Amino acid sequence: MINKLRDQWYNFCNPRLGWGLTIIRIIVSLITAIFAVPENKMFGIVIISIILMSMMRSRDLKITKRMIVVDWIVGIIGGLLYIVTFLPVNYFDTSIVSHIVLSLISFGTISFAITNVLHKLRNDQDYKILGFYNSYWKYVLLYTIVIIIYFVAYYPGIMVMDSVNQWNQIHHLYPWNNWHPIGHTAVLWLTSKVWDNPASFVILQSVVYVTLFSYFATLLKQHLAKRWVGYLFFVLTAIVPFFPLQAMIVVKDTLFTYAFLFFGLALFQIVRTHGQWLHRPVAFVFTLLSVTGISIFRSNGVPIVLIMFLLSIIILGLKNYWRLIIIMAFSICGYFVINGPVITNFHIFEPSKTESYGMLIQIDAGIIYNKGTLNLQQQQYFSKLMTTQNIAGYQPTNIDAIKFGAGFNSELLNNNTTKFKKESISLIKNNKLKAFKAYKAQTAVLWNQNVKYRAGNFLRDKYNPVPASYFLTTRDISKYNIKYQAFNYDNYGSGSSRLHAILGNWQSMFENQSVQYWFLPGIYLIMQITIVLWFVLQGMWRKVLVILPIIGLAGTYMLAIPAPDIRYVQPILLYTFISILVVKIPNNKVISKLK
Repeated sequence: MINKLRDQWYNFCNPRLGWGLTIIRIIVSLITAIFAVPENKMFGIVIISIILMSMMRSRDLKITKRMIVVDWIVGIIGGLLYIVTFLPVNYFDTSIVSHIVLSLISFGTISFAITNVLHKLRNDQDYKILGFYNSYWKYVLLYTIVIIIYFVAYYPGIMVMDSVNQWNQIHHLYPWNNWHPIGHTAVLWLTSKVWDNPASFVILQSVVYVTLFSYFATLLKQHLAKRWVGYLFFVLTAIVPFFPLQAMIVVKDTLFTYAFLFFGLALFQIVRTHGQWLHRPVAFVFTLLSVTGISIFRSNGVPIVLIMFLLSIIILGLKNYWRLIIIMAFSICGYFVINGPVITNFHIFEPSKTESYGMLIQIDAGIIYNKGTLNLQQQQYFSKLMTTQNIAGYQPTNIDAIKFGAGFNSELLNNNTTKFKKESISLIKNNKLKAFKAYKAQTAVLWNQNVKYRAGNFLRDKYNPVPASYFLTTRDISKYNIKYQAFNYDNYGSGSSRLHAILGNWQSMFENQSVQYWFLPGIYLIMQITIVLWFVLQGMWRKVLVILPIIGLAGTYMLAIPAPDIRYVQPILLYTFISILVVKIPNNKVISKLK
């Protein structure tokens, strides 16, 4: 009787024989959406669940008991993490019963959908690689048309406060400083020597944009059987305004993102070919440039490269992968040379420590703002560091409101960072719950699809006023008689106002319809963590290595860097496509074509 009932349930749930399991999951998805996802965003969870279920393959007898266990483990953890990304921001203030109920619902929603998708991709490993160059040059043409339209509309580019500061540095109106990585400032300086116009740097970013995303789209078309994934990638990176617009902005995050994505693609090719891909001189040079860019374009890049350097030696070894090891070693050495002898010999100003301790500053401010408990010593110290007016400006979505706001005593912190760390840690220990809530609010942009972030930073516009701002201490400004100059677009030309207006209306549609909601990294980060877990449980450590950089990037933000602006974390979204490519890597087969 038990066996008969089991067979009937299997027939009911098997997509080949019936729609039972699919119907059940759609119903549970609706229940989850209604109870877990607020307002009009409730349909998001339904859409993603249905997409996952539509890609499911039916179970067959080839799956071993071990793989069934893996499915259950990954399904449970993936389902739990998945639902967490959609919870309201204040959800953790509710009762534990609600947690348990929603956790069970989330498991029922997509527990096996995720692993079935992974199985489906993995079982197609005997694929034929399509021709490379025909597809590549078609994508180059399409992306070039898109980027030219943006270049004409936004000429000579979009300058933000940080880039205005760098522009002053390279024109000797302001001393060079390491507030913005000097490696990035140096690239801006080099392009200005070719043409003293921000457009020269924008052209460089545009060329990298076209080259990188054309290569990315071609690899997706080559290695994935699902053509719609390639179309989705092109629409995302060319038609959706956020990504081509990023190429127009002179800011360190754009080139850092490009470097990070190419490094991920390079790791995919290296692991796929057991190191042979790096035998090509062009591949070696581009990989070297990308890893060096990760190291020098953002301060949180070199820890990721350093960890990847050690793990590559442990997981991959030196026999076939010594070129990759050399590239990372060279990039790490380059970072320490720049931040050692170069900074010392050229008398480059060091930045204020407010950036390095940004996460602690925000958590401390959050505790005080929410009426935390302070002993006498803490009251004395923090009243000197942050005035009442300064604390009143606290908001997790604006990390500058405290550390750059009126009433913040940056010199107190800079003169004795040890004292600050001691008092900050003591305050956190005395207010553990409030500290956790402040930390959760500060990192919510990484894991919560319902979080709010700083308005105006999703799509930037060149015609916004660029205010003058200092990035040095008051003492240094007075000592060296620094004269900061605001940037004037009129000195460098202007683009097509009509085309700018058309693109502006197109971009407004995305903002007004809340499409930017889908650019938050939560669900994409969870997908990649789930894939990594699936690899780990199967012992596929080479594949794990390819996805680890993006998890490391998210980790640096979670540990030390307040990141309310999605431009910081845009690599997480795009790296999802690399993670899908990694699933397609054959386990034991070396593919001969190295394009």
